Amino acid sequence: MAGCAAPPRRCSKARRCWRPRATALLQARPYPRHFLRFETIGFAVPVWGGTRPYQVLPFQWNCDTVAGPGAPPRPQGFLAGPSGDPRRAFAQSLLQALGNNDGPVLAYNAGFERNRLRELAGEWEDLSPGLLALADGIADLFQIARGHYYHPAMAGSWSFKSVFAALAPELGAHRFDCNGLATPLDAFARSLQPDLPDDKRQQLRTALQAQAHGQRQTAALRRMAELFEHPP
Repeated sequence: MAGCAAPPRRCSKARRCWRPRATALLQARPYPRHFLRFETIGFAVPVWGGTRPYQVLPFQWNCDTVAGPGAPPRPQGFLAGPSGDPRRAFAQSLLQALGNNDGPVLAYNAGFERNRLRELAGEWEDLSPGLLALADGIADLFQIARGHYYHPAMAGSWSFKSVFAALAPELGAHRFDCNGLATPLDAFARSLQPDLPDDKRQQLRTALQAQAHGQRQTAALRRMAELFEHPP
């Protein structure tokens, strides 16, 4: 990969471009490191009491914790069940996993995760201090990528799908497919249908959970950090 003095947005679209500042930014993040990803849904007709049409509602989080350089990841996660508003359980499980402030939390386009945490903090006063502290501590890998990396396969886009299709296409973090459903939102919504057979519901949940979609997403975040910290 070529080093580059110019901002990656100005790099030639025919070559991969990386700025050494990305390495310094990652090396400044101590261990343990937590790589976090949320999934959300918005229903046109609310299915959970107390929610609004098209409200952005978190239903899944996945996190890989890496204790030190070269250490294997420790996966954790939450996926909402088939009934009832899952937001409080989502928040409680996340605070149990990450509420000790024992290392940086890294996300991609972290404003999304921060906003969801602040919305949850506004719902439950007893959880608010921990959720707000967690939101304030999230570091954004998107900002590092936007300022310091470019790959021609990104085609001018720094979206999660574009970046990880370029960085690690073999992980499949930019794709989702289960029974013809193309997004995690579609799969989760289908899994909530009360007349869905149990085996079909479990198939959808398995596709969303750790060793499928959720784990591929956090693996892609780890791959990005490794690439920036130790460029080829």
